Amino acid sequence: GRATELEELCKPFSYVLGSVHFVDEMPIDDSGHPEAWQERGVDWVWERYIEMWIDMTESSAPITTCSHPDLPKKYGDFPSFSLEDAYCDMAEVAARAGRMVEVNTAGLRKAVGEMYPSLQFLKRFFAASVPCTVGCDAHNPDDIAANVEDAYALMYQAGYRELAVPQPDGDVRFVDLEV
Repeated sequence: GRATELEELCKPFSYVLGSVHFVDEMPIDDSGHPEAWQERGVDWVWERYIEMWIDMTESSAPITTCSHPDLPKKYGDFPSFSLEDAYCDMAEVAARAGRMVEVNTAGLRKAVGEMYPSLQFLKRFFAASVPCTVGCDAHNPDDIAANVEDAYALMYQAGYRELAVPQPDGDVRFVDLEV
């Protein structure tokens, strides 16, 4: 719901990651603020997250890449319902919007112990022909390039044979994946 604001803020950048970290103003990935999980429950968080992620992806915000599209799993919390239909819908939305997806290695350092997105979800992005890049969400120097080779292997397992590499001019170069 902040696409217009984001358009202005992001003008000077040629590469913008889009993500959802707040669901109805409640942080969903901050262990110090578990309100969303406690007040509304896991299913509600996932349902709203998916809606908001789709809204963000379809918006006019100048997003290049959608990062950690299954972030609610950070603490190992999954809904009681199957995510398969949501994964397909989210991948199709990203394809229609011309966005890339990021394999983010940070999940390996979190309670969930797996990358964002999961292999099952990444396969849906591949099937929808969504280009894929890699990031580490390095909030400290030790995490720069952490598990990048594992991310390439996950991409390859999902069907990708090329890595999308955003360029400073806003273009994207594709590099063969060697695993």
